[in-house]
Amino acid sequence: MRTRIAIVGGFLGSGKTTLLLKSAKNLMLQGYRVGLVTNDQGDDLVDTALAKEQAIPVLEVIGGCFCCRFPDLLAGLQHLYKTINPHIILAEPVGSCTDLIATVMRPLSQFYGNQYELAPLTVLIDSSFKNSEFNSDVNYLYKQQILEAEMLLLNKRDLLNLQTLR
Repeated sequence: MRTRIAIVGGFLGSGKTTLLLKSAKNLMLQGYRVGLVTNDQGDDLVDTALAKEQAIPVLEVIGGCFCCRFPDLLAGLQHLYKTINPHIILAEPVGSCTDLIATVMRPLSQFYGNQYELAPLTVLIDSSFKNSEFNSDVNYLYKQQILEAEMLLLNKRDLLNLQTLR
């Protein structure tokens, strides 16, 4: 049996951590063995602490995004594979990460396809995000994430003002 890997990206504050923690808990309640890989540019991840509080097996990739720290991502995946033999690993890249297909998904599929099965690259979108409030570099990252996604999930729909969309 190959372990399924679901990478869920999205811009900062889109709700990735909340979604993945709830998903992990729901899957675990259904009897699945689930691991989580968190990721950040810094070295003190709140996401990791939140997962540990909920007894979710978690490893972190710190000091750069998955693509920049690909060997660390592989080591984390292998550790989870060996220690809990997960049915699924949920992975949360840095909120500013782009080019995940080329730098993470394709290498995982090409070189580790016998061990891992990849879910479509999913990008979570905060429906209340106003990209007009950010500079062109930030807007570029946001748009690239959306263009790269194989699946888009709209989050925080409850915060939308439907009157302004009409």
